[in-house]
Amino acid sequence: MFAVENNDFSPGRFLESTSCPRLGSSASRIDQRIFAPNYQSKLMPLIRFDIIEGRTDAEITALLDAAHRAVLIAFAVPERDRYQIVTEHKPSRVIAQDTGLGIERTRNVVVVSVVSRARSQASKQVFYAELCRELQEACNVEPSDVIVSFTSNSDDDWSFGNGVAQYLTGDL
Repeated sequence: MFAVENNDFSPGRFLESTSCPRLGSSASRIDQRIFAPNYQSKLMPLIRFDIIEGRTDAEITALLDAAHRAVLIAFAVPERDRYQIVTEHKPSRVIAQDTGLGIERTRNVVVVSVVSRARSQASKQVFYAELCRELQEACNVEPSDVIVSFTSNSDDDWSFGNGVAQYLTGDL
């Protein structure tokens, strides 16, 4: 997906992209160098979105697609490692205050919960920034309306079906 000198994914290396056929036009918008201390291509996340009801199916699809582009950029997962769940709530069922930071929220608030094996601090920072940029550009969701939380787990916490922990059996 990205060009990397000598396939070196060791700590401190940078991934740089000026074009990426799998990401289409989103890759041309990446003009910064992305720090990737660990190559994590098999470490897909499960992402849950809590939103206030009222968006159309097309708007929800745009939100999910935008978030997936951020995942591809930040975590370098395979394109088809995509696990996303949307839950819509009545406005009275979502309270998302600013934690004293002076952040103003609107009805467009998106609370994103990411469940994944451990991620580097650098890759999370890239994800936060890319997610906000993608959601603003594709969905008109302001960065002030994006709240993200990570929960880390390990290989034995995943089964992709058939009652088997595929990371433990070596299937993945």
